[in-house]
Amino acid sequence: MSLKEKYGLTKGTRVFRPWRPEVDALIVAKDKLILIEAKLYRVYDAVAKLPIYKMLVPETPELSLWRHLPVEMQLLVVKITEPWKSIAEKVGIKLVDWAPSWVQEIFWERDLYWTREAIEMRERRKEVLKRLGFT
Repeated sequence: MSLKEKYGLTKGTRVFRPWRPEVDALIVAKDKLILIEAKLYRVYDAVAKLPIYKMLVPETPELSLWRHLPVEMQLLVVKITEPWKSIAEKVGIKLVDWAPSWVQEIFWERDLYWTREAIEMRERRKEVLKRLGFT
């Protein structure tokens, strides 16, 4: 007995959710479906996932009304760089430079973590915590 038969479509879908991949966003346009993933880092994850998501469209019950439409894959990134530009083109993914100021701030702040000043500040904090008996 399938989960759909046992629980019905809605509950069966929820039961299956832990093993069910999900795209970050889906746009149902008049002439196509657009699958969207967004990444600040680890762009390769989205480049690997999007083609699989595209292959799953015909098998996804919730998308049955639109399976006849062509599927476009888009990957939103803060900065379009090689080799991701070439790789994305080869697998049919459109890279979109999407970076409002708050996203850029998060993206560039990560690099500050590895500066000498940030490392020294973390070391001082660890030392204080150690002296206070928290470690």
